[in-house]
Amino acid sequence: MKIIGRKREKDSLMQCLMSKRPEFVAVYGRRRVGKTYLIREYFNKQFSFYTTGLSDEKTKGQLRAFHASLNAYGHEDKSIPRDWFEAFTRLRELLESDKVYREPINNKRVIFLDELPWMDTARSDFKSALDYFWNCWASAQEDLVLIACGSATSWIITNLLTNKKGFHNRITRHIHLLPFSLAECEELFALNDIVMTRSQMIESYMVFGGIPHYLNLLDSRLSLAQNINELCFKEYGYLHDEYCNLFYSLYDKPEKHMAILETLARNRDGMTRAELSKEKEIGGGSVLTKNLRELEECGFIRKFINFTKGEGESFYQLIDPFTLFSIRFIKNKKFDSWNEYINTPGYHSWRGNSFEIGLPQSHWI
Repeated sequence: MKIIGRKREKDSLMQCLMSKRPEFVAVYGRRRVGKTYLIREYFNKQFSFYTTGLSDEKTKGQLRAFHASLNAYGHEDKSIPRDWFEAFTRLRELLESDKVYREPINNKRVIFLDELPWMDTARSDFKSALDYFWNCWASAQEDLVLIACGSATSWIITNLLTNKKGFHNRITRHIHLLPFSLAECEELFALNDIVMTRSQMIESYMVFGGIPHYLNLLDSRLSLAQNINELCFKEYGYLHDEYCNLFYSLYDKPEKHMAILETLARNRDGMTRAELSKEKEIGGGSVLTKNLRELEECGFIRKFINFTKGEGESFYQLIDPFTLFSIRFIKNKKFDSWNEYINTPGYHSWRGNSFEIGLPQSHWI
């Protein structure tokens, strides 16, 4: 299938294949932005080994899934690994076998570990085992490419990119996958035979953002208004509960993250950390600092200095269009349909504000 846009990311993956050193690549970005699709389609779904972490599974379940993938790629041991050290030992045995698949461009062995953060369950030895696997064997294999992918951006950044222990300086490349620009959205609509004016494309961006998964849900037989009605406002709509599902899949306890977003949604000009900490549902201290950092890393909010306020303190602002739309018009159940929504007196002022907040200049092309 065709990969729309992603030129920089595809070039980075090609450099991995042409490299004469082992590559450890971290791919991260918010949920539904297309990370798995990019990697799988770029490599034509052909890997030396591929597995994915499981949501809401404990260590035993994660090991069972990893074991099933090992067997699918040719490892013959039928017993489930006792721990992650044994699991990665078996992966090494698989990769050292003569029958292992190698990509045709440069004869590389490519490993794709999808949703890696989900594998790191409580009180497991996952990080230690992965550290040992890379540092004691994989880092000496010049024909090896290890791709670690995950939606839990804060986990990737904390444990791989900025880690000061075993993974310090081990990541050779990182790919932060961002939502589509308007130009890429236009290309996706054309591919899916969806006819829209550019004004309607901007309208759709204000609702769905540049999230490929959401845009792929649009039915070419329906108008934009009908699509939004079916997907967002109907109780059976695919995106009706996406706001809650999104954050409960990203964070173990997302209530404070969601409280921050819902508070920022009511304050379009942004709020300082001190102002946010006054909200009872949000709290303060190191927990607030951590939650703000995680939301910023995932691209839901931005941190900036508002020079018009004459203050040096940073402001935080909600910038994700779908989150803003969901909070204001779906979660609060202000409207039952798209037509009711666009006919409200405040619609056009919100439309302009949504465009200003939710559409960075890099996406105006």
